[in-house]
Amino acid sequence: MMLNMIRAYLFATGPGTVVPGGLHAFVKTQSGLDVPNIEFMFHTVPPQTRLWLPIVRPAYQDAYAIRPTLLHPVSRGRVRLRSADPRDPVSIMYNFFSAPEDLPLLREGFRKAREVGEQPAMEPYRDAEVSPGPKVKKDAEIDAFIRRTALTAHHPAGTCRMGSDFDAALDPRLRVRGVEGLRVVDASAMPDLVSAHINACVLMMAEKASDIIRLDT
Repeated sequence: MMLNMIRAYLFATGPGTVVPGGLHAFVKTQSGLDVPNIEFMFHTVPPQTRLWLPIVRPAYQDAYAIRPTLLHPVSRGRVRLRSADPRDPVSIMYNFFSAPEDLPLLREGFRKAREVGEQPAMEPYRDAEVSPGPKVKKDAEIDAFIRRTALTAHHPAGTCRMGSDFDAALDPRLRVRGVEGLRVVDASAMPDLVSAHINACVLMMAEKASDIIRLDT
């Protein structure tokens, strides 16, 4: 593994250049939707994956998972100050499933992910379902599993949104309202969530912001 990582760093070749779990699918739960509302994140290695050597250490058992992700949740979280001390960490409340529309939609994404996993084309790579297990079928059982295991997709956005209305923290040129010479140029400035990962969008925002700053100065 060490040699492959060095090879990947120096020559950009070999197995070290491939990140496990790099497969994604964007799904519409209904045909009439303008944009996908569910993303499938395919994990091609199990959580207990580790380095191993023949004879010295046994290999881990192969497994895969499909993680359905809600792209446009109605629920909204909050980011607040804990105190007037800027060194105190902020208080973050995710508020998962605070809007009643979100859980049924994610349940539908779960069912479609399971349907994909049960396709004949996946049979050579599939054994018994481990989590949550084939006995979990009823809506209430699926909902309980989702509530127990749900987590963020690690792409927070929209906590300091821009907009033309005065309720927005930033104006359309990414300037913080009421503060001279301060702009916010990251995913927190997004007025709404995009239908994908935010990385490329943040890069485009940064390019646009650099143009705006040049014009304003």
